[in-house]
Amino acid sequence: VAQVRAVVDETSSENNDLDSDEVNVSIDDNYTVPSTGEDTEGYEFIVAASSNSGRDSIIYMDPYAPDVTTFDGLSDFNDWNNRTGFVKSKQGNLNGYYGYTSDVFGFAAGDPSGARITAEAANGVEMYDGNGNLVIELTQAGTAFIQNRLEMGSSGVITNANDEFTLDGNGLALQSGTGIAREVSWYDPDISTGDLLGEIYANNNEFILSSYFADGLTESKLSLSAYEDYEVNNPANYSRITLYGDDSSPNEIRLVQTDGNGRIVIATADSGGDTVRQYPGGRFLDIRHRDTEPGSPPTGWMRIWITSDDGASGDDTLALKVKEPAGNVTQLNP
Repeated sequence: VAQVRAVVDETSSENNDLDSDEVNVSIDDNYTVPSTGEDTEGYEFIVAASSNSGRDSIIYMDPYAPDVTTFDGLSDFNDWNNRTGFVKSKQGNLNGYYGYTSDVFGFAAGDPSGARITAEAANGVEMYDGNGNLVIELTQAGTAFIQNRLEMGSSGVITNANDEFTLDGNGLALQSGTGIAREVSWYDPDISTGDLLGEIYANNNEFILSSYFADGLTESKLSLSAYEDYEVNNPANYSRITLYGDDSSPNEIRLVQTDGNGRIVIATADSGGDTVRQYPGGRFLDIRHRDTEPGSPPTGWMRIWITSDDGASGDDTLALKVKEPAGNVTQLNP
C-alpha cells in the first residue's frame, strides 16, 4: 500500500482486547492507494486526525512540496480537507500558507492571520501582532525594524523608516522641516503616567526649549532662531531670542547684524514693535515712546521712558522723563 487514509477508532488504552502495538481504524477507500505503478511512489506520510481532543494534532510530511507541517484541532477528514485554517507551523516550502503564493523555503509558526513569525531568505525574519500588523522585521540586508518606527542598521545607526532621527557615533540627530517638530521630552515619573516637564525641539529655523506647569499643557518657552532679510527696507542677518510666558505671548531679544553695524533689540508682545534698540558699536540707545505714564520704580531705582506728551508741543515732539520711587516725575527735554 502506497497510501492509507483512515481514522483511528480505538487504541489499546480504550480496548483491552488490543495489544499495545494495535489500533482499530476505519479505512477511507477513496484515498487508499495500492502500491502499483511508479506514480504512487513518494506519497505523503500522514499521522491522521482524531475526534479525541488529545489526539487532534498531526505532523504532515509532504515529499512533493517538500515541507513538514503541524496542524492542531482536526476532528475529521472534513477538517483535513480544509486544513489551512488549522496550521500551527510549517517548515520547508511555505507556498499556500502564511500568505505565501509562490515557492518560498523557510519557517513559519503561529496564527496565519494573527500573531505569527516567519523566516525566509527573501524577507528575513518578520513578527506580526494579534491583528496581523508587522511589528518586528530583521531584513536579509542586516537591518532591523521595530513597529516600523525603530531601525537598527548594520553600520551601527539607529533610526526609523523615514529617517526622522538618527543615533550613531556622532550623537543624536532629529529631522526638522516645515510643520515638523521633533522633540526630546522629559516626564515625571514616567512617559505613560507622568507629567510632561519640558521639551527641546527644532521647528523650521527655530530651536525651542520649553518647560511646563503642573497641568502639563501650559508652557513657558525660550526660542533661539536665525533669520535672513528680516526687514524689507533694511535687509539683515540676525539671531533672535524669544521668551514666551504662560499665555504664549512672545517677548523678543534680537541680535541684528546689518552692514557691519550690530544692534540689540528688545520687543514685547503688547508693544506693537521694538521697544529698545541698543547699538554697542555706536554706543547709543534707542527707546520707543509710550503713551501712558508707567508706575513707580522700586526703592533704589529710577524709571526712564519716552513719551509723546511733552506737555507743550503735542505728539510731534517726544520727551524724556524720569520717575522716582516716590512718584516724582522730571521731564529732561525739551
